[in-house]
Amino acid sequence: MLSYLEAIRIVLDTIRPLPPVDVALPEALGRVLASPVSAAWDLPPADNSAMDGYAFAFAEQTAGDRLQVSGFVPAGSPEQPPTAAGQAVKIMTGASLPAGCDTVAPIEEVRVHDTDI
Repeated sequence: MLSYLEAIRIVLDTIRPLPPVDVALPEALGRVLASPVSAAWDLPPADNSAMDGYAFAFAEQTAGDRLQVSGFVPAGSPEQPPTAAGQAVKIMTGASLPAGCDTVAPIEEVRVHDTDI
């Protein structure tokens, strides 16, 4: 009787990969790539917001902190100034995250108090 490891060795020594074939994308489900694939460029080109909300630096906060809203970032705006600790910016879906921000709180989960959240 063969041991488990001997049986695995025999199988692995016997099998060979199938030759690569070209298939349409919908037919590729469940298949394995024959060679690595990479994109010509990053899309989106920068970290962006997946929702309307307020962007800020999460690591700089403790529970109960209020953040000063220091700006507004619409989708498609070119460059944004960095956001300092203790500040947040109102941000729209698809807008690039300003430097210093790593988190977006959904607008539905934020209470606004004058210029603070």
